[in-house]
Amino acid sequence: MGARKMTITKLLDSVPMGGFIIVYARVAEIAQEVSRRNMARRG
Repeated sequence: MGARKMTITKLLDSVPMGGFIIVYARVAEIAQEVSRRNMARRG
């Protein structure tokens, strides 16, 4: 069975609070999206 392709945003949305995932992706892309989300939460 092949892996499904998900966007970084959808992937991060699917992780429960306190959960973790293992992903093969560019670290810079993940870090950028996490940073954007954190800034949005702070307002």
